[in-house]
Amino acid sequence: MNTASLIIAALTIWGLMSFILVVFASMLSSRISREEEMRAMFEEWGQRSTLGFTSSQVSANHEMAESR
Repeated sequence: MNTASLIIAALTIWGLMSFILVVFASMLSSRISREEEMRAMFEEWGQRSTLGFTSSQVSANHEMAESR
């Protein structure tokens, strides 16, 4: 093999490795952002359900107080 074919082979391998690295980093980044989005959604859902429970408890207590 001559020098030119070795250089071309090295550049091809380097290019493929770079491409794989970029694809892997992109997949990891999108997975992290999806996990953060899901975590935020669950936190918001938890806050809403807590607020809903509190408001329903307050209205139930208010109705009980009025019925006395």
